Amino acid sequence: MDAVLAQVLLEHGPDPVLLLAPDRSVSYLNTAAEQLFGSSRPQLLGTDSALLLAEPSRAGFRALLAALPASAPRPGEPFTGSGRRP
Repeated sequence: MDAVLAQVLLEHGPDPVLLLAPDRSVSYLNTAAEQLFGSSRPQLLGTDSALLLAEPSRAGFRALLAALPASAPRPGEPFTGSGRRP
């Protein structure tokens, strides 16, 4: 797929999309993610991704990420957690 087309699809899709850097900080988010978390892109870029979750959800999310090798396929079951808004 062409990189420009992929960028357009990610940016304008209806689902929130966050991409994480190796240190688990937010390296990309689309407009739907901005709307979901109620913060602007500049506010969220570089943020520790776990901080976007409510406190009770953070440990499970961090454990899920720690269990994934760098090239792991998506886990079979989705992670269920509660997000935070300002």
